[in-house]
Amino acid sequence: MLVNDETVLALRSGDTSAYERVVNEYYSQILYYSKEYLDDEEEAREVTQDTFVALWEGRTPIKDASHLRGYLFSVSKHLSLMRIRKRKSRRGYEDYLLRSHNSRIEKNDPDAVYAFKETEERILRVLEVMPEQRRKVFSMSRQEGLKYAEIAERLGISIKTVEVHMGSALKMFREAFRSREEL
Repeated sequence: MLVNDETVLALRSGDTSAYERVVNEYYSQILYYSKEYLDDEEEAREVTQDTFVALWEGRTPIKDASHLRGYLFSVSKHLSLMRIRKRKSRRGYEDYLLRSHNSRIEKNDPDAVYAFKETEERILRVLEVMPEQRRKVFSMSRQEGLKYAEIAERLGISIKTVEVHMGSALKMFREAFRSREEL
């Protein structure tokens, strides 16, 4: 059965069978669409699942069947692009860490390699939980070597806001390294 306006109306009222019809109708299309962005089957499946969770949680603004399709593809695209940004950010930090610390690590010293890996993982965990704007500011300062004024100009924020983001980012790192707990 194709999804129609009646299905959308039932979905908006919380009908789980209508939700199942929508998932059955659009799952493979959204999965394929996500795979086109991510080029990774597992990530595409996760994005597709997240898309349908978002549908269930935010179903009230959907007006009719034509809006539903657009909504699903829009959410899928947004979630895919967020994953790509996160992937690029993580890869950039990994490269930065390796370049900046590689000269200090003796490749033949397993203790040094282990300590470096542990530190690297802790840094990456902090970066993953850091709000996006704060992570951008931190990256521009530490990776690109930009001055606060340059960061403020590029991001269209005040220098004071850059200072606040940097202070908060550094505080997150201090707290993560002060306690040996996992994030």
